[in-house]
Amino acid sequence: MSKDILHKRQMILGHTNLELDDETLEQYTLIEVEKLMRLHDRSLSDIKEMPKIRSVLLKELGNRKTFLYQTIISRLRSRKQIVLPVASLGIAAMLLPNRRTAHSRFNIPLKLDENKFCNIKPRTMLAELIEKTDLIIWDEAPMTHKHAFEALDKTLKDIMSIKIPPAKDQIFGGKTILLGGDFR
Repeated sequence: MSKDILHKRQMILGHTNLELDDETLEQYTLIEVEKLMRLHDRSLSDIKEMPKIRSVLLKELGNRKTFLYQTIISRLRSRKQIVLPVASLGIAAMLLPNRRTAHSRFNIPLKLDENKFCNIKPRTMLAELIEKTDLIIWDEAPMTHKHAFEALDKTLKDIMSIKIPPAKDQIFGGKTILLGGDFR
């Protein structure tokens, strides 16, 4: 069933190399099983040993933004590119792979001002991950204070300029960042 779900997603998105991580594939499979069980007035919750569908995912199944993020992440990762999805709020982070907030992923200080940097030292594993990253997706960006973005901007410039000196003068050190959320 899970192979069929992956195949259907590949056809829907027109991307035959699409890959889904095991947890995402399991969740989609559980949703399909739940739909079948409901046809017979049953539910996965009737079976104690069965894994459960994340309640947040059930609420967000129709959410176009979440689907778009998953599509972008899956497409880039299937090309062996690195994507770091983060969210400003913990509840929004639950909908993303790896379930990380921006503060936890980038070690953004809790007390912010315009002179702060993220607590990421050059040549650490996190700095190396960021160097290799092709895309950062930041959901619920309007909920974040501008000093958090400024701290990340300064930090990325420092990290990236070690190997690419012109990155010091580029926004976010030349990294591509997709900001999402309600900007109204």
